[in-house]
Amino acid sequence: MIKSSYKVSMFAHPITINVWDEPIREEQVSSTEVEQVWGTCNPKKGEINVYCNPENRSVFGVTIIHELIEAANSYADLNLNHTQITTLAALLDQAIWKVSDYTWNMFAIEKLPVQSDETN
Repeated sequence: MIKSSYKVSMFAHPITINVWDEPIREEQVSSTEVEQVWGTCNPKKGEINVYCNPENRSVFGVTIIHELIEAANSYADLNLNHTQITTLAALLDQAIWKVSDYTWNMFAIEKLPVQSDETN
């Protein structure tokens, strides 16, 4: 079930990000099997679906970033392969966690207090 949806835009393409509270099932093109995935991106439909597992929230942020890179890859003809997209998403997620006072919440972005590195 979709718990929340967000509207964003990339290169003037509207994108809806749907956050699910259950695993996402994706039909495989090359077989009749269905695979359970953390996220999907359909640039033609302008839709990203992300599963937010309350037991493993750390994957949520990197998955949203991964799927946004997938969309950018399509819209800008970047020709990135899946390994490059996965690596870039993990690196960006680490940087965002380090420099931002925001964290990915289960269904939204939650503002956290800014912590100072200064000691008195």
